[in-house]
Amino acid sequence: MKTPKIFLCSLILFSNHLLFSQNAAPKRMAVLPFSTAGVDETSAQTAESILRLEIGRLQVVDVIAERQTTQAAGIDTCIELGCAVEIGKNLGADQVVLCKMARLGEKIIVQYLLADVSTKKPIVEDRLTAAHV
Repeated sequence: MKTPKIFLCSLILFSNHLLFSQNAAPKRMAVLPFSTAGVDETSAQTAESILRLEIGRLQVVDVIAERQTTQAAGIDTCIELGCAVEIGKNLGADQVVLCKMARLGEKIIVQYLLADVSTKKPIVEDRLTAAHV
């Protein structure tokens, strides 16, 4: 299972943005359940757990508990900025992370978005494509 390793490359870029964009007051961040297409659930859950762990290690934001975030997201998969901001607002988050993982042949495409809940605008948005799973 190499999907989490692929995701870690993207995480490094994302983490650097978090480190250099924070002011003194810690913010609350919601990491939404990952949306997947053609990627097994175990790989997606592992990548999500790694992301939560690494963001927590940075100690620049307070990551809202997975259970609380999952309950707020409900059974519908959130794949757009609007619903991500709404879930973030319901959780009292300042920022929300949305991630999509999709398989295209032998490639895995990881798209992620960090959004500001109050402005409803993306802070950073990027994607990473890996040649092999």
